[in-house]
Amino acid sequence: MTSFVKLWPVFRGLWQPTPPAEPLPRLGAEYGLNLWVKRDDCTGIAFGGNKVRQLEFYIGAAQAKGADTLLITSAVQSNFMRTATAMGRRYGMDCHMTGCLVRALCIKPMAMFC
Repeated sequence: MTSFVKLWPVFRGLWQPTPPAEPLPRLGAEYGLNLWVKRDDCTGIAFGGNKVRQLEFYIGAAQAKGADTLLITSAVQSNFMRTATAMGRRYGMDCHMTGCLVRALCIKPMAMFC
């Protein structure tokens, strides 16, 4: 899988790639664990986490094709759309969003490039 991922252009630099980990001593003590949480909210982009990691590949592909616009479709009030807009605008790309009103009719969020 690692070699397959290397085939895709990746855009890095807009976010904190290794978010900090924070100990949760009281909750950990409750369960007898040394418990930590990864702070994806500290990535520097909107809602962070897997959305940012996914979008770094979309924006990398867009850059490789010379695109200047992101077209995103997802459910209305989607955190994916908010994060895509934040990343696209931070990179200087125009962003156009299309939201589905009925979630059952939506296809998995995807990005296209112009």
